[in-house]
Amino acid sequence: MAADLRTCLPDFIREQLAGALPVFDRKLHGFASREAILLAIESRTSSPIQLQRWHLREAPEAPSHGTGFVCR
Repeated sequence: MAADLRTCLPDFIREQLAGALPVFDRKLHGFASREAILLAIESRTSSPIQLQRWHLREAPEAPSHGTGFVCR
């Protein structure tokens, strides 16, 4: 379902995205443009597994499953 995220998100999130996307585009040129589409909003609850950053330093695998490796 297509939606204008500016109408779906609270102001504080919209403002953070508006500031962060140009910064990220400078690191990955072409990421943010008039033709770019933001497909979805990711959250902790939308991931089927939880990846803990401290765990990645010790062993880069999914702690909830013990198998499979995280691409960095």
